[in-house]
Amino acid sequence: PEGAFGGGEGPRSVGVAVAVKITADAIPGRPERDDLIAFGGQSYKVAEVEQDPRGVSFTCRLKRA
Repeated sequence: PEGAFGGGEGPRSVGVAVAVKITADAIPGRPERDDLIAFGGQSYKVAEVEQDPRGVSFTCRLKRA
C-alpha cells in the first residue's frame, strides 16, 4: 500500500510499504522484529508483526535488509 506524507499544498512524499501475510502453521514460531524473510530474490527484515484475532496468521511489515 502507498501512503502520502505531508499535506496541503507543500511538499509531499509517497512511501511504499511491503507487507506479507503468513499462516501460523507455515512457520515453526511467531515471527519477530528483525527476522529475515527472503522472496523474489530480495531479503527483508521484519519491522512489525501483527497476529490476527483468531491466531491463524501473521501480517509482517517489512523493510529491505
